[in-house]
Amino acid sequence: YDAAEKAQASSLYKRFQKKLNASAAGDIEEDMGVYRTRMIIPRAYLDRAVYFCTSGIRGRFELYVNGQAVSQSGACYTSKKFLISPFLTEGNNAICVFVYRMNSDLHGRKRKENGTFGFAGIFRMPEIVAEPLVEISGLHLHTTWEDSSAFSAMKTEDTDDSALIRFGESLELRRDGRVRLDVSFHNHTDLTVPVHVRFQLIEARPEYDLYNLPVHPIGVMKKMEGSIAAGSDLTLQSEISARSVLPWSDSYPFLYDLIFTVHDANDRIISVRKVRFGFRTSEVIARVFHLNDTALPLKAVRYFSFDPLGGIAVPYERFRQDICMMKQAGVNTVITAHFPADPVFYNMCDAYGLYVISQADSIYMKGMFEALMSHPSIIFWSFAPLHFDESKVWEQKQKLLILDGSRPFYCEADK
Repeated sequence: YDAAEKAQASSLYKRFQKKLNASAAGDIEEDMGVYRTRMIIPRAYLDRAVYFCTSGIRGRFELYVNGQAVSQSGACYTSKKFLISPFLTEGNNAICVFVYRMNSDLHGRKRKENGTFGFAGIFRMPEIVAEPLVEISGLHLHTTWEDSSAFSAMKTEDTDDSALIRFGESLELRRDGRVRLDVSFHNHTDLTVPVHVRFQLIEARPEYDLYNLPVHPIGVMKKMEGSIAAGSDLTLQSEISARSVLPWSDSYPFLYDLIFTVHDANDRIISVRKVRFGFRTSEVIARVFHLNDTALPLKAVRYFSFDPLGGIAVPYERFRQDICMMKQAGVNTVITAHFPADPVFYNMCDAYGLYVISQADSIYMKGMFEALMSHPSIIFWSFAPLHFDESKVWEQKQKLLILDGSRPFYCEADK
């Protein structure tokens, strides 16, 4: 902290000094870490909704931008974002995060976080994200399998069946699938904005030919359109169908990109979002797990996100090494212990083909659902086993099933 700069005689500097003095005097019983940086905000960002996004902060924390308090929160283990647009100015901006060693609830009671090995602080790199003023704030996808006869009533956007086999995969692997979509929008403007959404399905490839993209033909059962009132939210639903898609599994982890393009009343593009997913179903029938309507034995291990050098701040290469070692050892499932892993870990499990039982404490379950529902590698949700209260967990489970009823729950207390 460079106190020689005159600009530091701001409210941020005063707050910082106050906390340091309180800590030195013993008024603060726990340690506190200070993360501070400066960034240049271009003028174009002032016309957008700018967020501070993070998915890994161990301990209670406070966020400040240009000396002004933005928000405070408990520990964060899944994707979370804070709107910082009202506090930004063009040019140089100061962002500061105070992180306390311990986590606490709304009543100030300290919470013991298992699986963190005593570490605290920011352990996953935050991001600054600029969204359009009419943004897609949430995406939920639910895939199912369909009979071929169900497509006769669909409006198909591309009827060229040769496109289904132009990549040379065996046609025997392919099935007819359907995707149910729930898309949430938020309007940051003071005007009512009519929108309509168009979809495009692309087979995920390591490399693309821009002149010959692997676009997959789809049918749209219901158009996604509506009007978003000023300063409010809106959720729209739709369903799309896709003939002869490749199912996702640990042996054949085929992935697809679904492109959402949001248009206004004049057909101008105002927002674009891509989500990568796989076509697959998971369910438990007579206490036997089934993936894509086929019984599948699970060979699972408990996985702790830990690096011998960085602790709970795990580099991406360590994730890749761990996944490859588990695949070589014949393991096909991991249980993310105590709290969700890094979002990059789930992306790698999607790409390499590794099933995940995603676990979290009850207070983090809804955030985990919202952030990770689109990953095909997640086949079960799970409550952390410590401090397990069956009646409270059952009540919360019923609420969570409304968000995602496509996956079963795994309970370690159930023998």
